Amino acid sequence: QQADIKKNFENAVVSALSDKGYSATPSYNTITADDIANTARIVAKADSLGVDALLVFTLINIESSVINTPQVTANVGIPVQIGFFSVFLGSSIPLGGGSTVEKTVNVKAGLYTDRNSTEPSWSLDLTGSLADGNDALIYNFIRKTVKALFKQKIL
Repeated sequence: QQADIKKNFENAVVSALSDKGYSATPSYNTITADDIANTARIVAKADSLGVDALLVFTLINIESSVINTPQVTANVGIPVQIGFFSVFLGSSIPLGGGSTVEKTVNVKAGLYTDRNSTEPSWSLDLTGSLADGNDALIYNFIRKTVKALFKQKIL
């Protein structure tokens, strides 16, 4: 599943940049694990492909936190006559609320343009919730990144 998420992310980045008139290639088509382990190999691969910049998204961490919301319940009671006493028999039914776990993803987007540096020439910290799913978070990160690149006149 991790490979599918990576592919979806890369395809969405390529699509977003293509929509803005830029030619982009996903790394899963060209970069191997051996390439990643060696900076010189990545530079050589980029040169052979005619790549002038790399846009890299790095997962920093995924944080989990418990969110407590008020629990809503409904009380259901049925009046019952027992002798000369009137009592209610029933129970409490939970309708919603309570504790939920929220996962927050922290990612760094980095644009590498200098082949002699291991540091990005531009970067952006991204934070988002997984509450709406992987695809929603991916598109949110890409939208923010592409918007920032154009707003800051990087692209």
